[in-house]
Amino acid sequence: MNTKESQVWTGLLLLIGVSFIAATAYTGFNPIAVIPHLREGWTFFFEDFLPPPLHLKEPIIECIAVTIALAVSSTSVAAVLAAGAAVLGSERTTPFCWLAGIVRGTATFLRNIPTLVWAFILFSSLGIGTSVGFIALVITSFAFMTRTFIEVIDEIPEDPWSVWRQSGWIFGSGFFNVLSLVVLKGLFHGFSIAWK
Repeated sequence: MNTKESQVWTGLLLLIGVSFIAATAYTGFNPIAVIPHLREGWTFFFEDFLPPPLHLKEPIIECIAVTIALAVSSTSVAAVLAAGAAVLGSERTTPFCWLAGIVRGTATFLRNIPTLVWAFILFSSLGIGTSVGFIALVITSFAFMTRTFIEVIDEIPEDPWSVWRQSGWIFGSGFFNVLSLVVLKGLFHGFSIAWK
């Protein structure tokens, strides 16, 4: 290490040290007072994070079943909602060009907030329960699936779209036929490639 790099590292360590001392002085935190309580922390860690005793099998199995049911049901609801939102969010299928940007932006915003944060936000308004977990999972899954479905719709080759436009399609007339023939076929093709 050359002297200039050594000086940078020394300055950085001094800055961190001074920041730590200033922060502890400002907040009144005493790091030395933590040392006598370390044993309690390790006891808490090893007692509460170990698997529960086997005689509690039935409540554990019930909680696992509820968790799996929440995951499956929230993903199913989110998939249906995301398919509709993706049709409105893709520039190829949306009836209003301005709506595509709003759907994409909303999905991106919702996707960037973790599920746990959604759960904390929803706890304050709905209380604690399985409904909060369900809604948090639906929001996050909806956002991820919407963005994925939009990308798959946008990657459908141009051939089906040109046939669609040449047939004189106007939004509203035969929209669901076009969805089933063009969009769903392209979606399932994209998923089959992804699974290979």
